Amino acid sequence: MAENKQKNYVASHIKRIDGKYGEFYSAKFKLQDLMNLENNGWVSLIITKRKEESEKGATHTAYEDTYNPTTNSEEVEEIDTIINDDADLLEDVNLKNDYPIDEELPF
Repeated sequence: MAENKQKNYVASHIKRIDGKYGEFYSAKFKLQDLMNLENNGWVSLIITKRKEESEKGATHTAYEDTYNPTTNSEEVEEIDTIINDDADLLEDVNLKNDYPIDEELPF
């Protein structure tokens, strides 16, 4: 489930620009903010459209992406059990099938 956490916004100026060959975005970030978010040499951000353009023309905002996929070992074991049970059931159904595999379908 998604947790209800406060967003850690990054000081930025992100602006959508319509260019000759389509749209692009100009982005400026405070270096110190990015350095504070660094994790193993990476900074993970989410960039979203602002409801209204800022006074200085910013059309988007950025905040820290805090998603960290974790695996619960109990959940993994439960999933493995379900998969194995389904495979056993499928094998049982195939063994009990009274119809030869090479029999042609009636239609």
